[in-house]
Amino acid sequence: MLALSGAKRGFRYPAWQLVDETGTPLPGLVELHRIFGDQPWSIYRFLRQNHEVLEGRSGIESLKSGDVDATIAAAKGISDTSN
Repeated sequence: MLALSGAKRGFRYPAWQLVDETGTPLPGLVELHRIFGDQPWSIYRFLRQNHEVLEGRSGIESLKSGDVDATIAAAKGISDTSN
């Protein structure tokens, strides 16, 4: 699960990271944590921004459409260029 710390009220857990009402997280979230390490805001930005390599879709849209491998590859590419 992605937990974002804010200035007030501790951690927030975005509802969009869940597939359905059962609380199942989006596929690929564990891998994104491995790629970006202890940087939840980097994961958040990756998931919310549109990426040309994902055909202009956001990371969330790509994961929800089942393109987990492409999403993980895009995240690795971004992570490699930021180091």
